[in-house]
Amino acid sequence: MKFDNYSIRLLEIQDLDCYFKLVENNRQRLEYFFTGTVSKTKTYEETRDFVENMIQRAKDKVYLTYIIYKSSAKSGLISTIF
Repeated sequence: MKFDNYSIRLLEIQDLDCYFKLVENNRQRLEYFFTGTVSKTKTYEETRDFVENMIQRAKDKVYLTYIIYKSSAKSGLISTIF
């Protein structure tokens, strides 16, 4: 789904760097609401495994993780929707 400066799409492996930075930069705030995500993404390697798992779960149609992507942002990824 695309808007003027934003798009919403499923999480992809190329989002890994931005996803890790997003969680890392907001870890303390996210701990209360997304405990499972925060506990499984403490390192870059854990985050890669987590993202790969989310991608597989989407392929299996059991869990969908969407991201909000801002096309004009330097890092691109600005939010996730679980």
